[in-house]
Amino acid sequence: MKMTKFFAAMLAVAALTFTACKPNNRPDDPIVGDEDSTEVVLNIPQVAAPAAGQTTVVLYVPADTPEGCYAVGSFDWNEKNTERMFTPVEGADAGWVSYTFDWTEGLEFKVLAVPSDPAVAPGWSYQWGKNIDPENELTEDNVVILEGSVGGEFVLENQGQPKLTKLADGGVCYIHIKAWATTPVIKPVPCETAAFKHPWNGGAWEYRDAVKTAEATFELNALYGNTGINVATNVNGDGENWYPADQIEFVGDVAQGDSVNIKFVSEKGTVGKLTVTLIEKATPSEPEEPKEEKDITVKAKVPAAWTNTITAWVWPTGGNGEEVIPVKEGDWYVYTHHCAELNIIFKNGEGWNGDANQTVDITVSENTCMELESDGATKATFVNVDCE
Repeated sequence: MKMTKFFAAMLAVAALTFTACKPNNRPDDPIVGDEDSTEVVLNIPQVAAPAAGQTTVVLYVPADTPEGCYAVGSFDWNEKNTERMFTPVEGADAGWVSYTFDWTEGLEFKVLAVPSDPAVAPGWSYQWGKNIDPENELTEDNVVILEGSVGGEFVLENQGQPKLTKLADGGVCYIHIKAWATTPVIKPVPCETAAFKHPWNGGAWEYRDAVKTAEATFELNALYGNTGINVATNVNGDGENWYPADQIEFVGDVAQGDSVNIKFVSEKGTVGKLTVTLIEKATPSEPEEPKEEKDITVKAKVPAAWTNTITAWVWPTGGNGEEVIPVKEGDWYVYTHHCAELNIIFKNGEGWNGDANQTVDITVSENTCMELESDGATKATFVNVDCE
């Protein structure tokens, strides 16, 4: 009997030792000892409500978030601005992070993860995952608001991408991010597929699949446009990485309209070497009479739902683009540019924030007044109107 009690005591000590030395698992790890378990138990931290004029958002992020995450939104839609980084919640399980925002009536934002490789630029590819939407085939939401939240509601756009809105002044909103749109963990292995995005022959920006011609090598023959190239793992833009013209090796005197070979050699994911080689110069066309350059003024009335800073991406035909802030004159947003032909995209906010917050490409060669029309999901269109 004494021996039995001795072994029982030893087993108890062993069990306690095992428990004390067990790794501090994240709450969404499979339950230890149950390989078939899919149960998720979140220990939601009780975060104190912020002062009036502020709102706090607490996130539980996926395990594949090694470099943290940040918010972009109505305060700044530039997807590369990582200024608003979420920080760990003191005393909470690993994975809980928070950020306190200055509250405004129209506050809205999305959350993006920072890529693990500094060679990969932050961007929309790494935003939180999509939710169930009629335009996708998901059966489970990737981003959910948890019980106990005060304020917070999702608006879906672009086939299910969530945008957080309606946060409460002085409230705390708890959110579980189950997955990122693309994992921010950049594996040190070449990608298996690739696609290139470019304004082909000076036209609209679009993705085209590249052909794998050798190990980690992808190529595409096309007509060159007039700027850099985005490289992604597919035409949906997953893992997108931007290569400005000064980071591309050009072989030959390449100009818009020339037939070129675009070759990407992947080192790890969409990080690698991009080469554009001239195949054949474009056939010279009959010289056109030069168009007269003049001041072209565009006036636009924007949708009522566009409450962020109204900006525009503008470029003269054949020239470089830039983001500008039109001048507000009554109900009109006004921009003037000296050129022969002006291209303009009006935007709801700075940077790029999906189709719902920009117009189609608009090209004008004379003073024009227009009213923008948006369905809240796709690019806004325009109707020419009387300038009175």
